[in-house]
Amino acid sequence: MQCVEYAPLGSLLMRAFLRSWAGLSGGIVQVLASLGALTVGTLDELYQRFTPLRVSSGWDTLADIVGAAIGQLLYWCFTVKRRS
Repeated sequence: MQCVEYAPLGSLLMRAFLRSWAGLSGGIVQVLASLGALTVGTLDELYQRFTPLRVSSGWDTLADIVGAAIGQLLYWCFTVKRRS
């Protein structure tokens, strides 16, 4: 479920970084988007840790990162690759 939720975040982060810093290479943009998704996922898990009746797990953060990576890949395949 979290992969599905974080895939749009990964796509949007890719788009934002590519449009904000057009001079950066695709690899650097992917790293920045991944770090952004990692930050959001970690903060989400931290919030869940202090919320009653919620469970926090490092596996959830890993699922968030995988979902964001899938979103980045889809964005790359459908937009960036098409332009070149």
